Amino acid sequence: MDTRANPGAAVTEATLQITRVFDAPCALVYKAWTDPGDLMRWMGPRDHPIAQAEYDVRVGGGWRGCLRATDGGPDLWQGGAYLEVIENEKLVFTFAWDQAHPAHGHETRVTVSFSDHPAGGTVMDFRQEFLPSADQRDGHRGGWTSSFDRLDEALGAPRRPFLARTSFIYPADAPAIITSRRFAAAPALVWRAFTTAADVARWWGPRRYANTVEEMDVRPGGAWRIVQRSADGDEYVFWGRYIEVAAPTRLVQTFCFSDFAPVHETISFAEAQGGALVTVVSRFATAQDRDMMRATDMENGAAEAHDRLDEQLAALSIDPAGSNLISERSPA
Repeated sequence: MDTRANPGAAVTEATLQITRVFDAPCALVYKAWTDPGDLMRWMGPRDHPIAQAEYDVRVGGGWRGCLRATDGGPDLWQGGAYLEVIENEKLVFTFAWDQAHPAHGHETRVTVSFSDHPAGGTVMDFRQEFLPSADQRDGHRGGWTSSFDRLDEALGAPRRPFLARTSFIYPADAPAIITSRRFAAAPALVWRAFTTAADVARWWGPRRYANTVEEMDVRPGGAWRIVQRSADGDEYVFWGRYIEVAAPTRLVQTFCFSDFAPVHETISFAEAQGGALVTVVSRFATAQDRDMMRATDMENGAAEAHDRLDEQLAALSIDPAGSNLISERSPA
């Protein structure tokens, strides 16, 4: 859903992946993707909401939609055909822009998978393949992310506290761990807590360790390095490099520890129910590496770290826009 495509980009393959967690059952999220009335409520980014649509959700069926610019720009038509339809589980369809779009004619493939979240919601894995360039991928990310924010709103207000504790998902079909936690603070503030050395040192890891952040150069290609020390003198070193930095919504980095092969981590920060939903997708080189990490005390360590971050966030005040740290309140 790129509304700012680069017509001069070289034709190369690129893939966009987004994972979101919604406080609604799989059947409801799937319906939002397949019911024309529901689709009209959320499809399209905020500055290009959908204005007309036709959806024939069956294998071989077609779909077509028109995004209308809120600033009076030209209509953008898109369409494709459904390749795979598994109710409440999976949708696969082609996606291409019509003539008015600079990237018209180039066909991509979209896969949307739905699975139950341990806390009662839905994990939605979105993948768009065969995009013509990295610029197109990044533009589509902005459009789809805005659409998914609207989908979150369209699904309605929560009926219960959601993700008050850290949750962990271990997909059966991929060597990955998906970690989710909702914090009662604006995404911009949580982003700051993840990317500022002084803040990270206060919450990263279990309470029994003291952190020294030796490096935190938050830019593509920049490095990070954290040393944890126990009262008994035990020392553990973690390090990696930043691959993508898109403040305050997305951070992609490598994570290295001990003899483990580097882990590829994608961390997203999304508005959710008045706070921030942080989702970390950790992709391992092999299933064996993933299972070895799972066999450590990583779940308890991550959950305790998130509890500490909750406490840190409760001690901070921010400006009304939620974009800058103003002060740290003294403990009562």
